[in-house]
Amino acid sequence: MYRLHLTAEDLLRTRIAPSPGPFAESIFAAERLRQRSPTLLFRAWRSKLRGRLDQRTRVLANVFPRDAHGLDLGTLVGPVPTLKEGLDRLLGTPLGHLRDELSWHNRRHPLTAWSKSLVDADPRPRHELADALAMLHDVAVRPYWVQIDAQLRADRAARARTIVDAGLEQLLATVCPAHVRWKQPILQVDTPTGCDADVHLGGRGLVLAPSVFVGDHPHLTFDLADPAAPAMLVYPVVNDLVTAQQLWTADRPASHLAALLGRTRSAILGTIADGCGTVDLARRLGISPATVSQHTAVLRASGLITTRRDGPSVVHTVTGLGAVLLDPDPARRYGDATTP
Repeated sequence: MYRLHLTAEDLLRTRIAPSPGPFAESIFAAERLRQRSPTLLFRAWRSKLRGRLDQRTRVLANVFPRDAHGLDLGTLVGPVPTLKEGLDRLLGTPLGHLRDELSWHNRRHPLTAWSKSLVDADPRPRHELADALAMLHDVAVRPYWVQIDAQLRADRAARARTIVDAGLEQLLATVCPAHVRWKQPILQVDTPTGCDADVHLGGRGLVLAPSVFVGDHPHLTFDLADPAAPAMLVYPVVNDLVTAQQLWTADRPASHLAALLGRTRSAILGTIADGCGTVDLARRLGISPATVSQHTAVLRASGLITTRRDGPSVVHTVTGLGAVLLDPDPARRYGDATTP
């Protein structure tokens, strides 16, 4: 169990991230694939991957043991917005940090000869690991990212409403009640790794990040490259079979929206549902800011988004009509708000 000691300054700096990012989700996805008996939530997803992962991904077995957490690559790399940046940072991880993580991992799971070679002067094993994660992402994560992103945004919006309606302490008490408990001023976080430690954030703050692939337990991570950076608590958002089935089903409303608006504009509309700037949109979707501006102009002229200036930047948000296109079911859009 981690015991996070939160000061008043930590609470002021606590925020909710849109997601841990595609790199972190790919790491969690690798762990879900290594489970001998996956939970019902991931069985349909795993069945869709049969025969689609080639031999490049076999090296992942060296760093993600069966039914256990693997190397904490998220902590080694730190928070990154894109898969490419995560892979680049992984390749550039200081060998001392990687050696320390392997030593910690070895205390729980004996290292293989291949995993030991990650700290050799020869960079090829690290490139093989990066290639395997990229392959896994392309097959197991990216095809479902529109659905995943929509689910993460919906959870983030719900958590934000909790803060507005009931305050930050209620958010901390309800973010993952099975494994996270708020006992002021300590946030207790159960971990499946056997860690038992008191962590004093010292004003760094805490980032809460919703995740689809993190599994049943939350995951606490720190940025080794920046000791002053906030800790990140990644928590699960998929808790029922209905939600899981919608994630792994190809024929989603987003697919029909892409047919109506085009893939890029539908992706932009979905991404900015909770507010997003042009540069952030470009980074998250892997397109240029100029391309984003062209498409947001069309969406704005169609009454699907609005744009306001925030200092030197602009922020795009979805209008009511845009929200209806994203999800025509008012019960899903507004949750309990439609209940008398």
